[in-house]
Amino acid sequence: MTFSQMLKIEMYKLQRFDFYLFAGLYLLLIIAIPFGVNSIFGNAISYTEAVRFMHLVSIKLMLFGTIIATSREYTNQVNRKRLLNGYKRHQLFLSQLITVGLYVSTIMILSLLAIPILAMIVGGFSGFLEIPWIWYAGLMLSNIAWGLFAVFLVNVFKKPLWAILAYFGLSFIEIPLKFVGQFQMASGGKDNMVYFAQMDLFNKFQTFEELNFALVIALIVYLLLYQFGSLLIIKRRDF
Repeated sequence: MTFSQMLKIEMYKLQRFDFYLFAGLYLLLIIAIPFGVNSIFGNAISYTEAVRFMHLVSIKLMLFGTIIATSREYTNQVNRKRLLNGYKRHQLFLSQLITVGLYVSTIMILSLLAIPILAMIVGGFSGFLEIPWIWYAGLMLSNIAWGLFAVFLVNVFKKPLWAILAYFGLSFIEIPLKFVGQFQMASGGKDNMVYFAQMDLFNKFQTFEELNFALVIALIVYLLLYQFGSLLIIKRRDF
C-alpha cells in the first residue's frame, strides 16, 4: 500500500456527514458570530479578535472532528478488516496522521476563504494583512497539535465518548495547575506549572508570543510521546 493510495482512501472516507458538518459549522461560526456581534454592538470585534476567535473555534472542532473520524476505525472494526486486507500496523497509524492532515488542510483552506468576508465585516482587508503571518502559521500548528492529541485519545479509549470525556477530565485537571502557576507569578516566582498544562501549551502556538525555548521543547516532547504512544498501542492491540 503506497502513500498515494492511502491518501486517496482517506480522502474518499471524508465524504461523510460528520465531515461536512465539521467544515460547514466551522465556516458558519467564524463568519456568523463576528457578523452578529458587529451588527448588534457596532464594530465591537477587531481584526486580531476575529483571528483569535477563528483559532478558538478551529481547535475545538479539530479535536471533536478528529475524534469522531478516527474512532470510527475502531467502532466499525475497520482496522481489523484492513489488517486482513494486507495493511501493516504502522500503516494504520499513518492513515490516522493523514486524517489529521486532511482536517488541518480543510481548516486552513476555509480560513483563507473566510478572510475576505471577515474583512468586510470588521472594516477592511488591510487589517488582516497587518496581522503577523506567524499567527496564521500558529493556527495551523496549533490544530496539528490538537489533532495528534485527539488521535492519541482515540487510540487509548477507542470509543469517541470516552475520548471526549477524557479531554474534559484533563481540562479540569489543568484548571488548578493554572491557579498554582498564577500564584507563583504573583509571589514573584516563575510559573513552573505551565510545563504540565499541555493543552494550554498547544494554544500558545497561536501567536508564539508566550513561547520560549523550554516551552517549545516541552511541546515537542508531548507530541512525540503522543505519537509514540499511539504507534505502540496500534502495534500491540488485538483488533
